[in-house]
Amino acid sequence: MRLRFFVALLCLCILTPPVDLRSKEDPAEVERLVIGEAEYFYISEAGARYNARIDTGATTSSIHALDIEAFERDGETWVSFTLIQPESGKAVELEKPVERIASIRRRGGEESMKRYVVKLEATLGNWTRRYEFNLADRTDFEFPLLIGRNLLRGTLIVDVSVAYTQTKQPKPKQ
Repeated sequence: MRLRFFVALLCLCILTPPVDLRSKEDPAEVERLVIGEAEYFYISEAGARYNARIDTGATTSSIHALDIEAFERDGETWVSFTLIQPESGKAVELEKPVERIASIRRRGGEESMKRYVVKLEATLGNWTRRYEFNLADRTDFEFPLLIGRNLLRGTLIVDVSVAYTQTKQPKPKQ
């Protein structure tokens, strides 16, 4: 019985291709920025900084947008929308190509909702990247910007015991 077990184990070891368990990057060598449960992000296209809630449970980041309308341009789906600068209340009208349509799960088993996803440039402290944001009317929410895992993955670490750890971006010039 034991011999059969060892023969089977040996066959399994011989037939299984080798797996490199080493990471391609040494995690100790990758610089990751530690952020708090809430931070200020500057969104270049809006020319404004937004108070953002960091939500590790959200797959995709979300930004407060109004007048969201899809249209076709050169055979591709685009979306027009309005971002509101939180500090001035100024409306910024934008048109962007749709990267994809996200299906957002709702609480309580309600039917999921569809949202357009666009790429926007986000700045936190000295860190700037282009990421996907879904467009949503967040009027009834405390935070006009929600930062999800797509923006956090591999670059940011969240420490929920602190908030506003990064330098607040300067007010945009009017």
